[in-house]
Amino acid sequence: MKITNRLSRTSRLMLVPVLLASSFLYFFYHLLTGERGIWIWYGLSEQVAMLENQNSLLSAKVDRMERRVARLKPETLDLDYVDELTRYQLGVASPGERVLYLSK
Repeated sequence: MKITNRLSRTSRLMLVPVLLASSFLYFFYHLLTGERGIWIWYGLSEQVAMLENQNSLLSAKVDRMERRVARLKPETLDLDYVDELTRYQLGVASPGERVLYLSK
């Protein structure tokens, strides 16, 4: 009888620390590996940095294209640019000009 009382008393005293340690480990595990855990957050922050870099590159490309389009609008038509485009894209040359094709 004394042995069972002593065991039950010891087990009751150990129950609270064991439950606290188990719950701490459970929450700590999910803090690291959960759906919104630290490892996921780290991976997402790297992805955000990569996408911000890609966004800045695409914005620069859009700006270049908008400048090219603005040079072709009737209000701000750049005749030298039109001449350059026709020579490059259509292969047109004026009489008496020599055209040199360079390999890339």
